[in-house]
Amino acid sequence: MDSKDKIIQDTYYQYIKARDNPNVIYKYDHLSHDGYDKYGPKSNLYDHYIYIYEYSNYKVIVFHYEDWFCGDDYYYEKINEVYLSDVKSLECLINLFKFCYDNLNDFNFKLAYQQKLKEMNIVESQPETHIKRRLESVKSPMLSKLYNDIKFLYFYNQSKKGPNYTMNNSHWIYDIHTIIKEDDDFVCVWYSKERTNFNDTDYVESNRLRLSEITTLESLKDNFNIKYIMEPYIIKFIDNPEFVIAYENKLAQLLV
Repeated sequence: MDSKDKIIQDTYYQYIKARDNPNVIYKYDHLSHDGYDKYGPKSNLYDHYIYIYEYSNYKVIVFHYEDWFCGDDYYYEKINEVYLSDVKSLECLINLFKFCYDNLNDFNFKLAYQQKLKEMNIVESQPETHIKRRLESVKSPMLSKLYNDIKFLYFYNQSKKGPNYTMNNSHWIYDIHTIIKEDDDFVCVWYSKERTNFNDTDYVESNRLRLSEITTLESLKDNFNIKYIMEPYIIKFIDNPEFVIAYENKLAQLLV
């Protein structure tokens, strides 16, 4: 037996062991399909959710299996294993545990879920939560280090196709807009990078403006009016009273 076959076999045994665990409180099989053509799907895709109570905690183990109608079966794969107490985001809690909560009549599990839901709602209400997630998504060592040093009050990333983009040539431009506090002022700092095909570099600072030095309404809007720049559902995730006062004072000054 080669190493790949051993991994496949071991994972299948893990699935059987988890499925038959006497501490299982709930099991759920999700069926989806793939390989669609004009005749319909060519496979059944199974995600097996197994909920277990152990060590005074609850966990879910998720196994994936693909049954292709052409006869080529896909081996079992363990794609997730998470304890309820270790959940770090509302998205993870809902995606992995809510179905069990909705369908299992277990007072203790429901109480544990509700306590974790309350905890995650508090975490989600913090602006830092969303800034850290956006920061993680750009995978920039330089920006991660900066965040630890200066703490962004606001962080928004976006991308667009570059002028050299074609069907055979990938060219993307990535821009990041941040706002930080520096001494008694607020500073808008832009970072950018280009990616051509698979050639990727880290972000570099492309522009910097101090709120106190803004002289036109257009510049204020483009660099500091987050309601203009940000997508609507992210607006609430900057909550700094000092910035709001400074911005409103600058706006009043320019409107005179």
